[in-house]
Formats: sequence, C-alpha cells, structure tokens
Amino acid sequence: MNIFVFIVIAWIPLVYSEVTLECFQFFKALSNKLSNNFNISDLTPQESAFLLLSGKNINDLGYFQACNKDPERRYVLARNNTGKLPQDIMVGLCGPKFCTTQDYYHLFDHYLVSFKLRYERETNKTLPLYNNLEFIDPQELNLNRDGLYHMVIYLFGFFALLSIAACSWTTYFKNEDTQVQTEGIPSSDDRINSIHNSNLGMIAKLLSCFNLSQNLKSLCKSEGEPSHDYSVDCLHGIRAISFFYIIFTQTFNYQAIAMKNYFSGLSIIDSWGYLFVLGGLKIIDLFFFLSGFLNAYTLFYKLRNTRLSFKSYLGMTFHRWFRVWPTYMIVLLVFWKLSSYSRTGPLWPFYTFEAQNCALTWWKNAIFLNNWLVEEGFCMDWTWYLAVDFQLYLLLLIFICVYTKSPRVASYGLTSLILSSLGYSLIMNEKFDNIFQLTPNLTYETVKYIMTNPVARSAVYFLGVACGLSYRNYQNNEGGYIFAIWESSSVARFASFFIGVYLIGAALIYPRELQLGQTWSHGFSIAYQSLSGFFFALGTMIILGLILIGKLHILKSFLHWRILKIISRLSFTGYLLHGMIIMIHSLGQDASREFTLSSGFSDSVSNFIIVGLFAGITSLFIERPLKNLEQRFIKYNHETHFLLPNLEKTSAIQMSSRESSLQENQGH
Repeated sequence: MNIFVFIVIAWIPLVYSEVTLECFQFFKALSNKLSNNFNISDLTPQESAFLLLSGKNINDLGYFQACNKDPERRYVLARNNTGKLPQDIMVGLCGPKFCTTQDYYHLFDHYLVSFKLRYERETNKTLPLYNNLEFIDPQELNLNRDGLYHMVIYLFGFFALLSIAACSWTTYFKNEDTQVQTEGIPSSDDRINSIHNSNLGMIAKLLSCFNLSQNLKSLCKSEGEPSHDYSVDCLHGIRAISFFYIIFTQTFNYQAIAMKNYFSGLSIIDSWGYLFVLGGLKIIDLFFFLSGFLNAYTLFYKLRNTRLSFKSYLGMTFHRWFRVWPTYMIVLLVFWKLSSYSRTGPLWPFYTFEAQNCALTWWKNAIFLNNWLVEEGFCMDWTWYLAVDFQLYLLLLIFICVYTKSPRVASYGLTSLILSSLGYSLIMNEKFDNIFQLTPNLTYETVKYIMTNPVARSAVYFLGVACGLSYRNYQNNEGGYIFAIWESSSVARFASFFIGVYLIGAALIYPRELQLGQTWSHGFSIAYQSLSGFFFALGTMIILGLILIGKLHILKSFLHWRILKIISRLSFTGYLLHGMIIMIHSLGQDASREFTLSSGFSDSVSNFIIVGLFAGITSLFIERPLKNLEQRFIKYNHETHFLLPNLEKTSAIQMSSRESSLQENQGH
C-alpha cells in the first residue's frame, strides 16, 4: 500500500494561503490524474519522480541518492514523532524543488487522522500516529567550515607530527647503539638520560611522551600493581564486558530508527531475546559502581596516613580533571566540527542537529555541568556520565578524608547517603510519574532530575565505595567482615552466590511480564524504576566479592584475560567515541533496514570493532601522551598529595611503577 499515493488521492481543497501556489497546483494536478484512469505517459517527470522515488510504505525512505541527482527535485523526510523511538514512523518524499518543508506539512497534516483510520481498518493493526508531523530537508543543513574546523585538523596534524618526531628520536639512538657498543660509547638510554639532564631535557621529555612504541607497550602490559601482592584486575574484565554491553544496547536503539519491518519489529521488542537488550540500560549503574569501588580502593591507600588540606584537595582534583578534560574536549571538537561531513543520507539531519547543538552547549561539557544544564539540549548526550562521575569524585575526596579520621562516622554518613539517594529516586519518579516502561518516554524533568542527576546516581556509586573500602580493609586485616565470612563459610558463599545471581537476573528478566501484556501496579512500577539499578549493582557486588577472595575460579580466570584488560584501558576513549560512531553507522544509511536480533548483534560486533580501533588510535596519539605529560611534567608530592611543576632533570623514561599503576586504574 502506497501511503502517500493514498493521501494524494484523498486530496481535498486546502486553505490557499497555507501552501505556495506552484506546490498547490502540482499536487492538485497529480491528484486529478490519480483519481481518474491515466497512462504513465501522462505524468510529468516531476510527477513520475514523486511516485517512483518516494517511499511506498511505513519507514520506506525512498531513493535519496537518485532523487538528489536532479537539481529540480527535493528530498524531504516525513516523520511522525511519537516520543517513543521504536514507534516513530518515517517516509521519504521526492517532490519538486519549489515545494518547501512547510508546504509538505500543511498538505499532509490534514490527512493524518483519516489515513490512520483507513490503515487500521484495512490491516487490522494499530498505527500509533499522533498529530506531531515534522518534515526534514537534508539539503537545508547549515554546515560551514569555519576557523575552528581548520583548527581541529591542525591539532590532529600536530599530535601526529609529535608522534613521528618521538619515534624518529628514539630510533636514531637505538640504531646508533648497534654501531658504537664495541667502541665503549654509552648506550642510547645513557645518552638519552644525559640529554635529559642537559638544556635539551625539556624537549626530550616532551617527545618521549608521544613515543608510540612506549605507549603501545603501556597499553598492552599485563602486570598489576607491583608493590602489592593482591590485585583487582577482574574489574578490568567486568568493565570491558560492560563496555560491549553498552555498545550492544545503543546499536539496537539506533537500529530501531526507521525499521523497515515495522510491525514485526515491534513484535521483536516483545520477545524474550530483547530482554537482554533492555538489560543494557542497567549497565550505566554498573559503571558508577565500578568507578566508586576503584576510586575508594586507590584513594584510601593514598590518604590513610596523611592530612587532606584544601591545597591538596585542589591538587587531586586537578589530577582527575587533567586525566579526562583534554581528551574529552578534543573528541567533542571532532564531533562538533568534523563528524557532520563524514556521511549523508535521509536520516543524517538527526545526527547533524545534535552535532550542531554543541555550538550552544559545549561550555557545559567543558565545566562538567552538562548533566544539570539541560534546557538547551545536549552536546554528545552520552557524556553526562562523565559529569556525574566527576561530581561524585569531588564528594568522595571529602568522604575518604572523614573516613581516615573516623571510620564509624563516615560509615553512618555513607549509609545515609545511599538511603537518601534511594529515597530521592522514589520521590522524583513518583512526582514525575516516571513508571517503568519497555520503551522509556524521556522528558525534560526525568532527564534532569533523575537520569542525569548525581543525587539519584549516588546510591550505586557509594555502594561501590563501600565495597572498595571493605575490600581494602580486608586485605589489610583491619575489617572487611563480609569478605572474611565469605572466605571462611562455604554456606555463606553458596547462599550469597544465588542471591547475587537472582538480583542480577531479576533486574534483567523481570520486565517480561510487561512484554506479555501484564499490567504492573503504579506503585510497583515506580519502585522497580527507582531500585532496580541499585539491586543490579548489589548483585554484581556479591559476585565480585566472591571473585576477589579467590572463588569462582573459572569466572575469575576469564575476567583476568589479557585482551579484556586492554579493552578496559580503552574504555575511556571508547566511551567518548562510541555514541558518535554508532550514530554515524546507523544514521548514515540511505535506506531503511530490517530490524532483527541477528542483524542487531552483527552490527553490535562491527560497531565494537570500529570503536575499539578508533579508541586505540585516540589513546595512542592523544590520551596516553597527555597522561604522560602530566606524569613527567607534574611532580606528585606523596606527603601533601599536591601536584607541582616537575623541574627536576630526571630521565623521561623513568617512572614510579607503583604510582603509574595506581593512576592507570584510577584514571579510567
């Protein structure tokens, strides 16, 4: 059934002032021909193009490239915005150039209700159409290559030049070694150190930060903290798997845009398999849990025997900021100024609209307040996590300081923080009627006050903090009683394991009742929406605790797999890039696609590989060199924990292994 042919046939006189004269006459003439018997030869080229190149069914995007080959034609995407992504309906139109997007709106908005009634009568299927039509013209995109665009390109050239110079510098000394070792001339490392102690030392230290071979070795190294006999390397495995799960869920979300098999696609969302896709929505809570655990675990070691002054607080804040902000801003500039030129297509305006929104909102990202100031939308909307995590880190520094002085007071405060956060979530979800739904309908209020709010997220974060501190105390034989109980009692381990599995499974599978059409009570939906993420993290904490004490050997061995550790180290740059790459892949297509579980999984794997590739490049050329700059030009005072300029003439290739490992874990 050709949707828009039917609409044209159903054409009735319109208010003349609403539509331009030429467009009015075009559709009136076409309507007259379609209402009577006509030959193909009777149609003008513009009329033929409209019928042949426009979409002919729900989510048929038509022929974008063919339509744009003729300068007299204009491609317009008609979208019925339902507010729930999988239910949005889109159709591509290939009309004459003189018809504007406003013309299309006035022409077709009149027939929305009548078309819905006829379609449902003929197909016996419900069509979720609402009076919310919008028409988008990809040719109206306002893209310009300004000075900032060229600056980003020059910046990449600068990083590449530094990497090439660093490799050449190192290669020069190593090649000379093979020629001078028999003559008693010092080795390349000795001569590099002597240069570091000369007037060229600053340049040598700078170049060594960009050495690709050293950065690659640092990325792929397998050892943990050499100064201690215990490790939390299993966190790398959990973080790597969680990172893939985020890409998996995001890929399905964007694949659902303009799915060609509209009604069968909606039935897939009601299947058992799709429950595991929805489970990815809980993974962000797991990231907060892991961040709280690792930050508490490392910070407690640093601060337990020192006094945290305001000066040192600023120093540690600067350390955290510098590990994230420069790379973050470079990727933001790429998203804003470069990525819009990478593809084109009927769905591409959805991407460019978000990229160009950075012109208004980039400064919110720069000061890590893009989770609070959401009135004008987001720039790189997935990076709200970084803002919340940074804000919770600032609070954690104060909490750790209190904990080192009075563990009991801090424990009461920690319990109060978790309970207050859960109570806040319940109150806000009830206030804004944010019940659990399979296809969430996000509003301004639910985004600002619940999803991206640090108060709502702090329960999971500080649950990780409690677990990290407890495990650190257990290792030091100073507490951590839950770990001691697990180690001594097989019954406790057995019962805890099944409780953890149940909590994780309930968070992922319980929504099956909604899929089957069963209605939850309002109170239960609010409670599930508010508490499911916390209990998912709690179940993960139990399983993690059993792994940390040396149980669940098979799972522990898998999580210590070296490739997972490498993926975990790339998770920061990968997280920055994943939304951009998935959107480019999904919104740069020329035609609608079938929505299936198998195609979604294959797309997820391909997106994961592409994200990993670009994350590796970004890490080697930008993120790790900037990390090296901080370590080699900033002196970290272990007594005051304050960062000062490192003016000592020491070798740029010498680093404290313990400090490097701690920063490696904490920075990500």
